[in-house]
Amino acid sequence: EIVDEYEPLEEGLDRVVDTRKVACLEIKLSKDPLDMSDKGYQAPLDEALVTEVDPEEMMKSRGRGRGRGVGRGKGRGKGTSKGKGKGKGKVDARPPKGKGKGKGKGKGKAEPEPKGKG
Repeated sequence: EIVDEYEPLEEGLDRVVDTRKVACLEIKLSKDPLDMSDKGYQAPLDEALVTEVDPEEMMKSRGRGRGRGVGRGKGRGKGTSKGKGKGKGKVDARPPKGKGKGKGKGKGKAEPEPKGKG
């Protein structure tokens, strides 16, 4: 529990007392045996499970993960719907059938009509 007391800058005001509760964690490391009846006591690891590692070996990459500096990834907006994407396509990659601009109807290869006045 932490108690803060503030003196006012102006006269005629009361002192302010602020009491806060702060979570605390105490870790006790010891080479000597500790009291096993203490709440939260954790027994040491078996000596067979402990391996000594060189500091230089710790710095080497183990080939997992995506490396440093990747960050949080690219943003994908705020929307919740997936929407209609183009997908990955098919193996034989034929053009899609359906409505499109097309070639027009019945005009053939006649001269195009002039645009504008006259």
